[in-house]
Amino acid sequence: TGEYFSPSNARNTGALVSTGNYIVFCDDVSLPQPGWFDAVKNAQRKNMIVCGAYQKHFEMQVENGLLLNSLPNLGGIDGRWNLGGGVPAIIKGGQMYGCSLGIPSDVLMQVNGFDELCDSIGSEDYQLGMRLNNGGHVIYYDRNMYTIESEELHNQPYLMKREDRVLPMEEYM
Repeated sequence: TGEYFSPSNARNTGALVSTGNYIVFCDDVSLPQPGWFDAVKNAQRKNMIVCGAYQKHFEMQVENGLLLNSLPNLGGIDGRWNLGGGVPAIIKGGQMYGCSLGIPSDVLMQVNGFDELCDSIGSEDYQLGMRLNNGGHVIYYDRNMYTIESEELHNQPYLMKREDRVLPMEEYM
């Protein structure tokens, strides 16, 4: 018993109680940069599944939603960064990272949301991406939908338990 890391459960709950036709997720220790919301609105207008870019920084000083000072983590740069700039690029489901993500609500429901088997271990983001690809959906990466994430807060000792629950394939299905 105890408090478990469960992003799938939290995101699915948010999707079920939302009333709009498009939902956006952004990691909790991330700071959306100028242009992020414009990229989200563009994706929503086009009904696109979109993933945003990220970079991890140390010692972030933020005031009124603006990054005043930080130390970039050169090892914490989005591996998809070179896929493009001003125009969203098509990516594979395994490249879907949850730093920020926009998706039409009905599409998320069609694939049964984030798999709760991933609760307590993570990987719910790219697992969803693979199911979206298997369902024939196109996923885009938009570098303009950019966030900066706190490296210290992301990697603090976990306050919630993580546990890899292994299920036989028959039970999972």
